[in-house]
Amino acid sequence: MKFMFRSPFFIVFTALIVISCNMPEKEKANDSLVKKAVSDGYALQIKGADFEQKGQTDSAFNYYFKAKEKFTFAKDSLRKAHVLLVMANILRKYNDYAEMQALDIEALDVMGRNTYYHATIYADLGISFMNLHEYENAVGKYNKAIEFSATVADSLTMVNNIAYVEISRRNYKKAHDLLLPAVNSTHISDRLETQARIIDNLGYSKFKLDMPNTLPMLERGLFLRDSIGDDFGAITSHMHLASFYRGSDIGKAIFHAKSAQQKATATNSADDRLEALSFLIEHASDPEAKKYAKIYVRVNDSLRTARQEARNYFAALKYDYKKEHEKTLRARAEKAEQENKTLLWIIATIAAITAGFIIVMRIVSRNKKERWKAAYDAEIRISTRLHDELANEVHQSLLIAENRDLNIGEEKEKLLDTLEDIYRKTRSISRENAPVAVGPGFSKRLRELIGHYMSTDCNIITDGLDSVKWDDLDEPKKVAVHRLVQEFLVNMKKHSGCSHALLRFGTSGKMLLLDYSDNGKGAESENLDQKNGLAIMENRILALKGTITFEPQPGKGFRAHVEIPM
Repeated sequence: MKFMFRSPFFIVFTALIVISCNMPEKEKANDSLVKKAVSDGYALQIKGADFEQKGQTDSAFNYYFKAKEKFTFAKDSLRKAHVLLVMANILRKYNDYAEMQALDIEALDVMGRNTYYHATIYADLGISFMNLHEYENAVGKYNKAIEFSATVADSLTMVNNIAYVEISRRNYKKAHDLLLPAVNSTHISDRLETQARIIDNLGYSKFKLDMPNTLPMLERGLFLRDSIGDDFGAITSHMHLASFYRGSDIGKAIFHAKSAQQKATATNSADDRLEALSFLIEHASDPEAKKYAKIYVRVNDSLRTARQEARNYFAALKYDYKKEHEKTLRARAEKAEQENKTLLWIIATIAAITAGFIIVMRIVSRNKKERWKAAYDAEIRISTRLHDELANEVHQSLLIAENRDLNIGEEKEKLLDTLEDIYRKTRSISRENAPVAVGPGFSKRLRELIGHYMSTDCNIITDGLDSVKWDDLDEPKKVAVHRLVQEFLVNMKKHSGCSHALLRFGTSGKMLLLDYSDNGKGAESENLDQKNGLAIMENRILALKGTITFEPQPGKGFRAHVEIPM
């Protein structure tokens, strides 16, 4: 005795059992690969840090990039975000703020709801916007960093950064008012670097506002920075003091500018060096000014060349890794396809049969309140389409899978083409019978439906669509209009062969009017009988106490006139 299981659910169940047999081994292998990726990524990160410490930032960036790829594969968001931030810091040194922002935003996306690095990321974004002179964005990002700061001291660091933005756009009073409450905070008593920044910026704001007690604050900031070996901060202090003395003691002003230039040279801070040289060119004596001008040109040219080379290197590196990543993804996809080729035809068959089953069930459910004959005809119509359009191709795909050697590229392509055609036709049937959304925006959805059937071969003109008060129509009537328009368009596409079609909407009293016409083959060629979609729609319109009139014009096109009570 033979038992034939025709239920799609039995086929789904059987396929799931077959697929699940390989899951445990695959999971073990995947766990091993993930652990190795994390280990390799960490080793690459250490190498990158070694190169960065030696000043070889191009090699460092290369290793950090490789580490990021490993952590991406392992889905280790925390380590990946950390490496992205380190890479962003390297780009910051080369003034590549646009790419720096891209890495920071990627890190933010990687972290998701985990806010561990959010304060650092937003602070980085603030720095990049600041240097791009997008001051409002910079302030916004610094304020976001404050939201995620772990301590009050960290928040005060961001307050100082906001004040620096205000100084940069000459809002000295605003900067002063931000820094004044922070300067004596006990929360930064053990953070001399933060103290020095706040004191120096407050002193500079006071100087710009012609307020007293300026010089002691600027000198105090420099003293603190020297005491902790903060050479980068000392450069800023010297330049602020140079500005302070510019109008009263040019000798001291030049002394501080020279000190800033020397420290900038020692720390390889080219931008700060150029700023100090620019000051010296403007205020030093003529022979010295010429000397500094030559140095300025040499340093500026060297800096621009180095940064351009770095940008080119980083861009090439990203491109190479992108291509390699795409190659890896393609290889994985091909491997997965090879491993699952024996299951492919089962899955495709399940998809086709299940889709057809679901479509029939949806139609049965949707038509419960309509006339029995309309529902019955719709079921017959869809069943016929499933049989005519899918059954042969499903059978053909089964024969190919059973009788052909799928290791041959041509045979595998035949199977894939057949399955793709099954999928496309199933999608088409599903779309034509999907539930109709009748809420707000109904006219927009009608327009989208019409647009779907437009092509270079057929132009569809609509008239009066927006003049109808669609909200006055109840749901069954909106569904009827949507389905009727759909049937006209399906009929046009499959049978008419027209180059132009017109859909005119309007109202007369309490009646909704719909006229359709085209310049196609006409009614006889379209073979309008009582079993097609338009006949079903005629039953639906009659159920709503409306009328539909067909005007056959063989060889001269097709026309129809519909009236539905509103």
